[in-house]
Amino acid sequence: MGLLCLILTSCSREVNENKTSQTNVIINQDTTVQLSSMEEINDYLATKPATFIVDMKKDTLLTCKNGTILYFPSNLFEFEDGSKLTGNVEISIKEYTTLGDFIKNNLTTMSGDRILETGGMVYVSASSKGRRLRLKKGKEYELYFPKKIERDDMKLFYGKQTSNGQVDWKLASNQTSGRELSEEEEDSLRGLAYDYYYRLTDKTWETNDRHVKWILRNGKQNVFDYFDSSFTVPKRIEEKFYTQEYPTIEFSFKLNPFGKLIEIEFEKNSDLAFSKIVSRFFHTMPIFDISSMGKQSAGKKYWLNIRGIKSFNQARYRALFRNQYARLREKAIAQMDDAEVDYYVLVATKLEWINCDRFWNTPDEKADFYVTTKHIENARTYLVFKNSNSILKGENENNQIVFKSIPTNQPAKVICISSYKGNAIISVQQVSTFKGGIALDKFKNASLAQLDYELDELVQ
Repeated sequence: MGLLCLILTSCSREVNENKTSQTNVIINQDTTVQLSSMEEINDYLATKPATFIVDMKKDTLLTCKNGTILYFPSNLFEFEDGSKLTGNVEISIKEYTTLGDFIKNNLTTMSGDRILETGGMVYVSASSKGRRLRLKKGKEYELYFPKKIERDDMKLFYGKQTSNGQVDWKLASNQTSGRELSEEEEDSLRGLAYDYYYRLTDKTWETNDRHVKWILRNGKQNVFDYFDSSFTVPKRIEEKFYTQEYPTIEFSFKLNPFGKLIEIEFEKNSDLAFSKIVSRFFHTMPIFDISSMGKQSAGKKYWLNIRGIKSFNQARYRALFRNQYARLREKAIAQMDDAEVDYYVLVATKLEWINCDRFWNTPDEKADFYVTTKHIENARTYLVFKNSNSILKGENENNQIVFKSIPTNQPAKVICISSYKGNAIISVQQVSTFKGGIALDKFKNASLAQLDYELDELVQ
């Protein structure tokens, strides 16, 4: 019986044999999937590759499910024996961006004996007609990792799988990034990504103690619905109107006995061009149902307000960004200003394991930390820190799982996964790293689907 133990970050600071907080997170038993080994659990949890068929005679921009972007310039590849590529290329990408991804795929953030903090990992391969490809000498491609954490010193690391199945990460010698957008380019992109719309509100609610309903004589539609569906502003006038700190305009009007709008007046300092658009709209719209406009009196004025609303459209900004990026034939964009579309940009000269990392240096005292469990022989144990996007793997020594020389006083969780009597089981325990260890012994049943879900939830 195999056992997988994982330690993830948490907020608990007091840790000893009597003061750990153990949580049994999954209680439902699913006997429809029978498991004979830990390998079957690993196979189920492993990330499946995304595959793209591309024509490498053209520049290619690929976007992965979780937002990682890869830019491949044309004529990038050759066969591993150096022969010329003909035909389309199949590019396969495995994307790892969350702590859940790292756990499910047995990935860690270690470079030798130094701890890394990661901004995301990918595994990239390319082939054509069943034959593996490599980059031509002197060629490079670019990777964009979404900025889920804000760090100034993220670098490119290449990974190599070791004899024990782990990936060891080495700092790349070619630390090249793409060029930045100019301020003019960036402002232009952001300006095009805004949605502009208008809200009409009333400032007259009643006249002579009778409620104003603002109904039009075109099938009982009210003026607000009509405005929402029909009001438009030319782009040049709209852009000027939205330069105001609070883009708004107030106006009044009178109605004749038949409900037709007359004598529209705007407040002083109203934008003249925008006022003309509003005046034309209200003079040409259907007339009011006068019976819905309260009790009439000579010279009665009705007041309305138009407020401009400016909303940043993230989806459009991403599309504009990608289109702009695809048109670049030099280096790619290194950094965008909006937090939701920030990227770490790396330039790689190799395929396979790629990691966006930095060395994690902390002043905390270092010590060995260990975990014990009765199923030690096949245990695999991981340590994930709360204050750094970092994952370590413990070594099995003398019936203990040991993490050597790690920072102390770091909040963490212990998560153990195994198969038992044909079912997956899981246990969660909150800790804080210290010189010493904890025991883990309580487990609950989980289906493979539940296990997959819970790993994502536990590391949020």
